[in-house]
Amino acid sequence: MIQDYCNENPEVLLKSNDFKTIEKSMLLSILKRDDLKLDEIDIWNCIILWGRGQNEALEKDISEWSKDDFNKLKVILEDFIPLIRFNEIASVDFYDQIIPYKNVFNKEIYKEIFQYYVTERWQPSLMLQKGPRGKLLSLQMKSLISN
Repeated sequence: MIQDYCNENPEVLLKSNDFKTIEKSMLLSILKRDDLKLDEIDIWNCIILWGRGQNEALEKDISEWSKDDFNKLKVILEDFIPLIRFNEIASVDFYDQIIPYKNVFNKEIYKEIFQYYVTERWQPSLMLQKGPRGKLLSLQMKSLISN
């Protein structure tokens, strides 16, 4: 019954106080959905909060993190990062909320994402999501529609 409710209302689960206790498999299942009614930056913030909640050492301020702390979060989030549609995140949010965590990315993936924000050309590799989440149109879709 609870799982059915979560399947029908995943946004409620992601915004709950117990969010950090969600099992990894359930969170992955939610993030693979195309019908989430959350902005992509909010999804990013959810996975960061969840990841930090998986290891007590990561609960301190990010300015105090060591290279080892970033590596811990990198391992925790490696299955989640490809599920984020970075091309749907505003550049100001990228700067403020993603760049501080650049050390949790695979270097090639970060380079690809950073290239998009510098050049506005989105050419994702197979490691990253390509399509929009239901409610948002990607730049490619907007171009196809306008043509």
